[in-house]
Amino acid sequence: MRWAFVLIFSIVVIGFAIDTALQPPHFTTEFKAGSTIDSRHGRILLQNNDLVKSPSSIKKYSEVISFFERQNLISLITSDSTIKITHNGQEEIFTSRKKNLADLPLIFWVQIFTGLIALALALRFYSLRPFDVTTGYFGIAGVCVFVSLVAAAVYTTRLLALPTLHFHMLQQLNLIGSSLFGICFITLFIIYPAQTPGWKFLANLQSFIFSAWTALIIIHVVPEWALSDRMISVQMLVLCLCILVQLIMTQPRSPARSQLIHLGGPIFVAAGGLAYLNLNEALTFQYEYIFLFIMGIYAFNRWSKV
Repeated sequence: MRWAFVLIFSIVVIGFAIDTALQPPHFTTEFKAGSTIDSRHGRILLQNNDLVKSPSSIKKYSEVISFFERQNLISLITSDSTIKITHNGQEEIFTSRKKNLADLPLIFWVQIFTGLIALALALRFYSLRPFDVTTGYFGIAGVCVFVSLVAAAVYTTRLLALPTLHFHMLQQLNLIGSSLFGICFITLFIIYPAQTPGWKFLANLQSFIFSAWTALIIIHVVPEWALSDRMISVQMLVLCLCILVQLIMTQPRSPARSQLIHLGGPIFVAAGGLAYLNLNEALTFQYEYIFLFIMGIYAFNRWSKV
């Protein structure tokens, strides 16, 4: 029954993602900053920010607001069957065609596939120990990774623009999924393999802080230095701290220490690496989470054999 529900859920979510990704028309050209696009619906000069994969890489609210306004306008202009692109004085006419599955880039499918693995493993490990709190939190985290990656797959691989309504919804799903993923993993290592003193208070406190932070990001009332990339980095650093506390609490050569090393070791490396990459803007958002969950898969495969 669980597998049937997960199958239906995954088909619906992925079907929506593919349908949304296929809606914009396809043009056989590479759009560049400094190019002017003309159609019957208007004219616009492309800027560098128009081409970023994720608005989370934009650090100023005014630029984020402008980004979404321009995405809507670009989406409208390029919805015409024929557009004219002018770049460095050279004019070219391009005719659009309906986008098909072959037009979706490899990284789109990589994110979808990684999300499916996360979802399948979440159910698999939960079914092994259905009444275990540890597998419960890992299961929820897997669902969150699935939703986050599928949403990111659509807007990070777009050819140029999406309607603002779709873009906003996808970005918020990505943010909420990522935040809940961090909350679940932090809670997991507050209580596993040993319960940290005051674990209920600590678990509730971090859940409240990061949930409130997420909500404030969505409604655009946090300082510009506290946007989504910074929040995710803080979550990963808190996760690393929880694993270190567990290392102090567990006795050497004990079963608890062995479980911690098998599960927490790879996740500590992944979370620390993700925080570093996020703070240094070394990788784009979706690649970091693929890296993190691959390490999580490796960790749980080892942990399940302990």
